[in-house]
Amino acid sequence: MSGLPDTVTYPSSIGTGPLRVRQHYDRGRLVRVSDADTAATYWQLNSVNPLGMVTDETLGNGVRISSAYDAVTGLLSSRASVSAAAAVTRTWDSHGTPSAT
Repeated sequence: MSGLPDTVTYPSSIGTGPLRVRQHYDRGRLVRVSDADTAATYWQLNSVNPLGMVTDETLGNGVRISSAYDAVTGLLSSRASVSAAAAVTRTWDSHGTPSAT
């Protein structure tokens, strides 16, 4: 037993049942979030950097997100998403402020 939550149940709304989400861990790190009833994946961790920051993840709709971090500050410096429909990149300056696009 790890002490980490395995399943989280969110309240139902009108006309739907509760949403049950399963959290999957590998050595204490969250690596996947899925529907507890259908096993459909909502989010998956693909890789982290040496500091443990997420560098590559995939959303349940297939969108893949890559993140880069400033080597000195550790702040997020860029984030790019790629899907079958489009690719989008966003960058941040050294103060953590989103850069103009």
